[in-house]
Amino acid sequence: MALLLVGVWTVVLLLVSWADWRYRVIPALVIYPALVLAVLTAPLHPQGGWSALAGGLVSGGILLGIWLPTRILRQPALGFGDVELAAFCGLVLGWPSALIALLAGHLLAGLVALVLFLRYRRRTIPLGPFLAAATLWWLWDGPRWIQFVQEWWHV
Repeated sequence: MALLLVGVWTVVLLLVSWADWRYRVIPALVIYPALVLAVLTAPLHPQGGWSALAGGLVSGGILLGIWLPTRILRQPALGFGDVELAAFCGLVLGWPSALIALLAGHLLAGLVALVLFLRYRRRTIPLGPFLAAATLWWLWDGPRWIQFVQEWWHV
């Protein structure tokens, strides 16, 4: 069952990434059913249902905290679809993995944005593909990275 869910989450993240990169939109037709399914399957999360729900609330809450003031000031830095995607990623990964993936996604987006700006003077990029990439990385390779960090820091 766990591998089936990881496969479904992978398909959702790939679809969302493609749509956001190509059209600058995270399709509600994909993300809303995925959010519902992620909430319904939260009790099956390896760290427990509360971990999944906490991850979704924290990730979505952080991006909502960024989205809301920029929307009020009419200087949108990201769309509400990014907030929904962050909540989905948090539900999928659970707490505290969601926070690590959120940070990794933003760092990756910043690095790519810097390169694209320096090379092509491109000023904006979509955030969704980078959140999705960090989530996929953690979904497929997270436990190995936890072990690496524990060995590196002698935890």
